[in-house]
Amino acid sequence: MIIDDLFNIHSGAPPSLHVDSPLRPILHAAFASLIMYSPERAAHAEMNDVTVFLRESVGRILSETPVGQKPPTAAACGILKQWADCIRSKFTTDNVHLINPQSRDHAVSKSFVNVIQQMGMQYSALTTTITELRSEVKALQSSFTTLQSQVHT
Repeated sequence: MIIDDLFNIHSGAPPSLHVDSPLRPILHAAFASLIMYSPERAAHAEMNDVTVFLRESVGRILSETPVGQKPPTAAACGILKQWADCIRSKFTTDNVHLINPQSRDHAVSKSFVNVIQQMGMQYSALTTTITELRSEVKALQSSFTTLQSQVHT
């Protein structure tokens, strides 16, 4: 869905680019390459139009914001960074034999450690988000109870 939004793939687009079509893997590779270095591009204000459009596409999908409305992009920045880190780890693992065949085992174990650390950070971020959401729900429940009692009095 995000690839379709980002690359404007719709019912009128060439069928060879739709899901499960022969050229769809090209869109996956293009998407991965856009994400892989997006944090660096954003930090150096390079390809700003692409960076903004990528953030908005991810933000739109995450927030289910309709096309035409400006989606929130703060969460998208964090997600893009996490995705970029994962894609780079996968890229390094898949290509270590090309870079230095003798260090393959070391690079693979280092990459594995990086992935586990990233998962830990994602878990921690999700735990924090869940805690914040629980607090918000409690506050809303309290407000609702207060309003309910005011209405019945």
